[in-house]
Amino acid sequence: MKRSKLNLAWMLLLAIFAFASCEKDDNNTSNLVEDGAYIIGTAAPTTTLSLKGMMSSGMVEGEGYAATPRDGMYEKFLYLTSNSEGFRFVVKAGAEEITYGLDPLKKGVMDLTGTDDQITAAVDTGAIVVDGEKITVATDGFYHVVFDITTMSYYIIPVNNWNIKIADDIEMTQVSLTATTAKWEKTGVELRKGSFKFRYDKGWKVLAHEFTIFTNFGGTKDALEIGGGNIPINLTDEGIYTITLNWNLTDGFTTTLVKTGEVVPIDPATFVWSLIGNAFYKADGVTVAAWDYDIDLPYLSKSGNVYTYKVNSVELLAGGSFKIRKDHAWAGGDFGFSGTTIAGDATNFTDDGGNIKVIETKTYSVTFDLDWANDTRTLTFTPITK
Repeated sequence: MKRSKLNLAWMLLLAIFAFASCEKDDNNTSNLVEDGAYIIGTAAPTTTLSLKGMMSSGMVEGEGYAATPRDGMYEKFLYLTSNSEGFRFVVKAGAEEITYGLDPLKKGVMDLTGTDDQITAAVDTGAIVVDGEKITVATDGFYHVVFDITTMSYYIIPVNNWNIKIADDIEMTQVSLTATTAKWEKTGVELRKGSFKFRYDKGWKVLAHEFTIFTNFGGTKDALEIGGGNIPINLTDEGIYTITLNWNLTDGFTTTLVKTGEVVPIDPATFVWSLIGNAFYKADGVTVAAWDYDIDLPYLSKSGNVYTYKVNSVELLAGGSFKIRKDHAWAGGDFGFSGTTIAGDATNFTDDGGNIKVIETKTYSVTFDLDWANDTRTLTFTPITK
């Protein structure tokens, strides 16, 4: 009996020793770290492979402006210091770890001025090589770092401000910013039925050499996604809000919306709905619109909850596409093929990445019936014989 107790004690001691050894390995080796790309260095939050430095798989602008994964591209928002030791990228795949650094002969700056929906900022960029030099930044601050193996390039984008994009940009106040957490906030924001997004430095993107980097977050209030769709606001959600954008190093961005007041309801009869796209001529009857021209559908009547808007005659051109948008602005809300009932000459229209595409050139009267409260809508195309 005494021998059994002694053996049990030794087994417990061995178990404790084994546990401590495993714990030590977890902290000091990389063999238990997930495969992926990492930022490491004294200018970054970590000098070893850990979740603190793990980058997300990159998302770029695809067909129909949709967020699309790009193989070999990684990105991360983080606080960097101007420490002269800088940082490097490490890609781990099983036991293999490849370190990438700067090619000192191939670095430069992209001075962006807001053209082509880009941000306004100075973006550091350059070529990377295996075992290259460490990368540095000139100023301590919050950055969006992108690393792309396919083009062997990197982009370090300063995040100078965050904005709530509705019709105009509403700049948020930076409440706090540390190496691991940050908060931006804006009080007294009026939200109406429609949608909004978050974007930094008042732009939607950065045009890299072979792909587009998103500088905005959409999706939903509960799950923000870089480059995601507009964040919807329902009619019952209308009000005055305090909007907070939170960030932490390992989990990224979240948002909270706290309602602080009510707004006076708006009569949908006052809305201006229009066709926008490249499926019709401009007013001169010669120049084809290029998603830069609206054809209004004037308000006609109301029946129950349904508001009706109509344009009496418009020639829709084969191969062109269009959408319906509110008040001549994308932020006001827009509708395409998905979720819209197409009536009348319905077979002459098809889905084009969410837009409504015309198959054969015809002239129509176009009626738009909208149940604003219940989010249902019908577009009726009635052919007009010339």
